[in-house]
Amino acid sequence: MAHHTLNRKYTILDSFYFTGLQYLAEELEQNNIPYVIGGGAAFQIRTAHILGGGVADIRGITGLDVLLRETGDVDLATTASEAQMVVVSNLLSQRLPFNITSLSGKRISLRKEDDVVFVNYQTEPSDFWWLPDHYSHIIDTAEEVTVRRKNSELRAKVPTLEYGIALKLLRLKMKDQTDIVNLLNACRHRNFSPHLEEVRSILKSAGKEECYDFFHEIEYDPQEKRPSPSLDDSVGLCLVGK
Repeated sequence: MAHHTLNRKYTILDSFYFTGLQYLAEELEQNNIPYVIGGGAAFQIRTAHILGGGVADIRGITGLDVLLRETGDVDLATTASEAQMVVVSNLLSQRLPFNITSLSGKRISLRKEDDVVFVNYQTEPSDFWWLPDHYSHIIDTAEEVTVRRKNSELRAKVPTLEYGIALKLLRLKMKDQTDIVNLLNACRHRNFSPHLEEVRSILKSAGKEECYDFFHEIEYDPQEKRPSPSLDDSVGLCLVGK
């Protein structure tokens, strides 16, 4: 695997990042910690699962690398306390062959030689400023999805498609736009669409229904189907790429 000394950004196609996520999810599950992985990591996992069905080796999915935006961290929401997360970090360091450090500001660093990724975790609704009233529900409704790389399996809990998209729309930086469009391309390739009215309802509950206009801006048609088995032309919507 190529080192990322300068930009330190990864996708789940990278062994270091995949392994870190794999062990983190396992440790949280084994310690009965309610959680959900969010941000770019969740969109990578969800996109790979949609295209690979949890069965295919993600390294062999044609076009997947185009749809995965590199990131240097893992965002995590949990109902556990900060003290409990420090315990998880200590337990993780006993299993994972990385240098693991608990940092101030609810962060954990995972380091191996020149590679490093930061786990940023929220433990309460006040940490989750964009949808605080939905904090517990997002965690409670999180869906466990599976992706495979070589002989390894990553089982991780991510937001529902609709919550994941709504969270991105509420921030809508360029990276969020990229994640949304890449996910929509993956969905369209599999001939289905997220429940956009549910997305609208979530946004409306936060007083941000205008964020839904993004779908009009990219001229997204949830009824359009793409029967082609190839992802070579999956860049039909704008903003695809890194």
